[in-house]
Amino acid sequence: MARVQFIAYQLQTAASGDMARQDYPGLVDQKRDIEARCKILMDAVDATVTNSKVDSTAKKIFAAPEFFFRGGRGGVYDVENLSYLSETMDTYLSVDKYARWTFVLGTALAAMPVSGGRTEILNVALIRRGGARLTGTRARSDESNVLSVGSSETRLVYKEYVSAIDFLGPHFGDAATFLGAGAGAAQANVRGATGTLMPTSGARPTGGVAHTAMANLYNQVHHWTPSVKLRVELASRVAAGNMTREEMVRITTPVTFTPSEESRSGLGGGCRFTMDGLEYTVEICLDHLKQRAAGLTPADIHLVTSCGMTPKYGNLKVNGLFFQVDGISDSEDRAWALQYTGAGFNPFEPIATINMASQRRWNRWVGEGTNLFQEGRGQVLVFPVMQSP
Repeated sequence: MARVQFIAYQLQTAASGDMARQDYPGLVDQKRDIEARCKILMDAVDATVTNSKVDSTAKKIFAAPEFFFRGGRGGVYDVENLSYLSETMDTYLSVDKYARWTFVLGTALAAMPVSGGRTEILNVALIRRGGARLTGTRARSDESNVLSVGSSETRLVYKEYVSAIDFLGPHFGDAATFLGAGAGAAQANVRGATGTLMPTSGARPTGGVAHTAMANLYNQVHHWTPSVKLRVELASRVAAGNMTREEMVRITTPVTFTPSEESRSGLGGGCRFTMDGLEYTVEICLDHLKQRAAGLTPADIHLVTSCGMTPKYGNLKVNGLFFQVDGISDSEDRAWALQYTGAGFNPFEPIATINMASQRRWNRWVGEGTNLFQEGRGQVLVFPVMQSP
């Protein structure tokens, strides 16, 4: 059992106004955009650390909503800049005072290079422990291998489903068209133009929004056999002396495998993992509505980061805790802390509200932040300490 305190950074990450426009709130230079959002996030963390309602002995879970790292003016970052986000936050969160904190840094949006006229979208929740350096070279002599040390301290959870309200575009909010099979299917505005989107490789399809790769459905047995094209290519390498026959046989041997949502490493992508002694389920917005985690082993903590979603179910042990923060607005009623009794859920109300519109809290990023979030810097909601299973 553990004493856990949920802290929600409640601000509007959803766009508003002309939903057909090309540009999003954000900076043109992607790295500067990441730096600015990191500073706004850390201003909220700084304000929370000093609040009298934060229990110094409890495990703290600080969460931001989906789309916090929207991706600058184009709506998505280049995929290689996701690592820059992790490096930047590492400079802030690796210090010892965050050793009892776990951070859910909202989600970051990135795009893979266009393939077949379609842009693959990555919508990734970044979860990490505080008090540990996860990137670069660790200064402590007993922990020089930062990648192996940090692998248990951080997770990426990939969103599977793309929603009609995730991106600006000609069919924003029109689920029938966006998810349909017609010419408007999956059409949205990214990188200053209208294009056709597809979800992360292996994701389940949502109507007409699908990836060309096979969906990785957990607990469903898959069989892989090499294609004729692959066999011919490898046989030519053997004939040319560029590959041994044994290596060719190894590569072309059929494989049977069963995908899993259990994420045991930082890059696993699954929604179920263990961190700091707690078993987590983390879902992103529409994945929660689709009950991505239903049927998995019940968790201690079920956390949802979203933008336009309300609680739908809990994948929890008895007395497990459900936390959600939603960025559709900065209203206090868009964050939830619930405890599962086995028969239903008991709600908890915030015990402190920290107004991030106050200029005295702007120490790292000076300004209200409306060029990054249309409605400004929002508020932090501190919930009471709750007992996990």
